[in-house]
Order: sequence, then structure tokens, then C-alpha cells
Amino acid sequence: KRQLSDAWPTTPILLTSAHTGEGIAEVWEQICKYRYLMSKSGELEEKRRSQARYWMWKNLKDLIIAKSHNDPVLRPKADAMVAALDSGAITPRVAAKEVLDFITTNGVYLH
Repeated sequence: KRQLSDAWPTTPILLTSAHTGEGIAEVWEQICKYRYLMSKSGELEEKRRSQARYWMWKNLKDLIIAKSHNDPVLRPKADAMVAALDSGAITPRVAAKEVLDFITTNGVYLH
């Protein structure tokens, strides 16, 4: 069994019922304890930083993909790269680089 963190080595198993309210106070107590221990150890802040980095890169990918599908300037280039891929004329990496180069050299804004 792997350890979740130095500050929170195991996850407690608690019996809870939203219907009767049984165990709700105990769950809340564990949530507060977890937050306190993770904050005190610095792990909560590190998890937040890691999540922020993940979401930055995810959003960048999503913006580029959405722009490639919807932008009237970029769409023809993206379509040409798909056609070249389909015909086997280029590799996916080359196609991606071509689209990225087109974005950076033609002033396509990702907003």
C-alpha cells in the first residue's frame, strides 16, 4: 500500500449517511485535520502549484485546438495539415510544428 503523503500517510475509512446525518461531523473533522496537516507540511501548497501548472498547459492546448478549428486565418492551415497527415505526406509532429509556426508567425491570437 502506498503512502499518500508524509503528512497524511493513510486515508481513514468512515461510516457516513447523508440521509441520517450519521458520521457527518467525523468526516468534517477529518477534512479539517487533512487540510491543517497538509498546509502545515507545505504539501497543500505544492499540490496547488502542481495543479496550476497542469491547468496552464491544458488550457494552452485547448486554446490552440479551439483556435485551429474556429479561426478563419488558421483553419485553412490546420485543414491542410490534416490532409497532409491523411495522405501520409507528413508526420503528426511535423504537422503540429507547422500549425504552431503558423500561429507564431502570422499573429494569430489565442484569446
